[in-house]
Amino acid sequence: MQRINLVLSALAFVAILFFACGGSTLTKRSSLQQLTIEEIARKELGNNPVIELNGTKTYALCLQRNKNSAMTNYILIKANDRAITNKGQFRAGHAKWVSDNSVEILDWPGIIRGDQRASDFIKIIVLIEN
Repeated sequence: MQRINLVLSALAFVAILFFACGGSTLTKRSSLQQLTIEEIARKELGNNPVIELNGTKTYALCLQRNKNSAMTNYILIKANDRAITNKGQFRAGHAKWVSDNSVEILDWPGIIRGDQRASDFIKIIVLIEN
């Protein structure tokens, strides 16, 4: 009888341990999904990224100038699910919000021909809500 109680106690302990560990794993997974926009930007771009939210705070434009070149890297992050919707880089130009759902990227080349204007190097990224 003591053996049966000992086995049942051991099984109960193992079950409690199993569920306790499973719960902590679930907690770790959900906390990983809750990274902040700043943490995602740092992971993708490096330390001290510049973060600019759009007017409705539904997207974040994150920028980081490359220290070894004239390039600036950028990512766009959707605020509600922290998904990166767009990423790229530009030279000696800018990235800025022009409306709540569009970003203007000006990517100046190294040499500009006489027949070219700034508008030739502008790309507009339009963000569409699902």
